[in-house]
Amino acid sequence: MAVACWGWNAIGQTDVPPGLGDVVALAAGYNHSLALRSNGTVVAWGENSYGQTSVPPGLTGVKAIAAGQYHSLALKTDGTLVGWGTDGYQINPTPVLSGIKAIAAGSFHSLALTHDGRVSGWGLDLNGRTQAPAGMTGVGLIAAGFEHSLVSLTDEFGRPEVLGFGGNTQGQLEARFVTAAAIACGDYHNLVLQSDGTVIAWGSNQFGQSTVPAGLGGVTAITAGVGYSGALKSDGSASLWGLNFFGKTTLPTGLGLLGGITAGGNHALALVSPMPDVAVTYGINRVEDGGSVGFGVSGTGGSDVRTFAILNRGTLPLSGLALTKNGVDAAAFTFTGPATTTLAPGASTAFTVTFSTAAAGNRHAALHLASNDPDESSYDIALNGSTGLTPLEVWRQTWFGSPSNADLGWNENDPDGDLTANFLEFAFGTNPIVHTAAALRYAGALTGGGTLVATGNPTILYQKPGDATEVRGAWVRRKDAAASGLTYTPQASADLTSWITVTSAPAVLASDADYELAAIPLAVLPGGKVPRFFRLDVTIAP
Repeated sequence: MAVACWGWNAIGQTDVPPGLGDVVALAAGYNHSLALRSNGTVVAWGENSYGQTSVPPGLTGVKAIAAGQYHSLALKTDGTLVGWGTDGYQINPTPVLSGIKAIAAGSFHSLALTHDGRVSGWGLDLNGRTQAPAGMTGVGLIAAGFEHSLVSLTDEFGRPEVLGFGGNTQGQLEARFVTAAAIACGDYHNLVLQSDGTVIAWGSNQFGQSTVPAGLGGVTAITAGVGYSGALKSDGSASLWGLNFFGKTTLPTGLGLLGGITAGGNHALALVSPMPDVAVTYGINRVEDGGSVGFGVSGTGGSDVRTFAILNRGTLPLSGLALTKNGVDAAAFTFTGPATTTLAPGASTAFTVTFSTAAAGNRHAALHLASNDPDESSYDIALNGSTGLTPLEVWRQTWFGSPSNADLGWNENDPDGDLTANFLEFAFGTNPIVHTAAALRYAGALTGGGTLVATGNPTILYQKPGDATEVRGAWVRRKDAAASGLTYTPQASADLTSWITVTSAPAVLASDADYELAAIPLAVLPGGKVPRFFRLDVTIAP
């Protein structure tokens, strides 16, 4: 089957790889997603800060998958286990387990169920969540939450029972004497699918995640995420309830009959029948349906041209592509393309939008992309343009949709959490909403060969082409630094205590329309000291 995703998408966790099909199972971590294909291979996407989406090369023969906060697990048909990413302690159990029947991944811990009904746990052992009670046998099902683990078994009196171990801050370890067809753990709550197709829930109910919708029946599968719960019914429909952060409990329309549903941190996934799936991107960033794009022009009489891509992320052809626009200021925005009206799965085509007006002020319009995507036609994008802006205001308008030094665009804000304030992202040409390097590259031969990728942050070049003796500091800077109110002051030190301003003129190694890669020689410091460290003092006018 194909895959549909929705909810929070700050790190690409809902960006299904184009053309992904033949999927038989899904797993969702906090900010990443896994898909198991019918050929036993695994596809992963989303956050990869700890390698959780870096599927081990050559991994095949997989029959089950699980995803934790920053780690992923795969169970192979031979009963062995493969893990990647990090659980904060030990991603693969020691000693190596075999004869595994099922796996589960919690926030920072993992569980394995063997064919003889025994449970093994490993990872970060907070509150004993990896320690199954001594003598526990006859387990048939396992699940893992944030601080606890859950099992279904037959107790010593022959009664079916669901019980937990680990942390109990929200009452999630209270036992239930029920016959379970499936169990699931959210962060601090539990779900049980009973043999009659009904669902019971307990534990945290802060967001209504343990309040099962009245009359819910005919359920064939259950799932639980951070503050929310879900159920798949025998008629192919689904129900989601609890915390609706970023729309994660709002099932997209037009999905058709579902073959599975999986809850993650703040996103959800479903197995769906093959279909086309339209997406629009600008650079590396996705422009969501219902989202907006900001255009900015310094002064008046200029123009701002943006090139967008239309992608078919589905498994059937995307057709009927056509652009229209409307709005009171529609005349200020013109578009060209797309060059084709049909896209094969995984294919893309481009279109451009130009904002241009002779008068200063703000302009607003809307762009509509029609297609045969069943749940995103038309694909609507708000267009916001401003003229008479400073370079920094143009940058804010581009990234945050407003030129104001406020909210997400505030100079001192750090929306992507990379410890680099907005004004430094502007100064260095880096992406303020996604961890990414600058586009500028220096292709000169360096010591050991290769290409320097300029990240915007200051670095040291130990060799320049044709001169193996000179050491240089390098950084990315705006070409209009003076007009932007930016000052870059390079400094060198031998001991991290005394810093000397380097006053020689920098050389430009590479440039594009707005930025250039500058490098400056680090000469011997006063007293004959050799420069070993380089830093850059960056200021911006208020």
